[in-house]
Amino acid sequence: MKFFDCSFEGGSRIVIMIGPLAFKFARVREYWRSRMWYFSGVWGNNHERRRYKKYGQKLPLAPTYITFGLVNVQHRGTPVTQEELENEQPWGVLDSKESRFYDLGRASSYCRIAGKIVQCDYGRGNLEAFLKKHFEN
Repeated sequence: MKFFDCSFEGGSRIVIMIGPLAFKFARVREYWRSRMWYFSGVWGNNHERRRYKKYGQKLPLAPTYITFGLVNVQHRGTPVTQEELENEQPWGVLDSKESRFYDLGRASSYCRIAGKIVQCDYGRGNLEAFLKKHFEN
């Protein structure tokens, strides 16, 4: 793993990885009709902070250390392949419709930390419904 790396893949955030940390910066978007600035990644950062606080001890989520709205700091893992994700199934067996709807089947949303595959991109808005459905009593 390189000491420094970056990713511009996501639509709402830019990820800068330095050593053992991943810094997720909200992207700035402008709505053309209202000329209003919108930081779309702020929602994702806040979702990840809240979800890790609520579910992090019992679910396969990469640790979120701190969130400042525009910036989210997580533990950095090593990338996993699609084959590794499909073989290890960190969420257990999911039907394909559910996996697609909650965007749980993309290897780029996961990494390996301490030998386990964990989700490192869990800021998607609708993921809360999946977590409540499967992991709350």
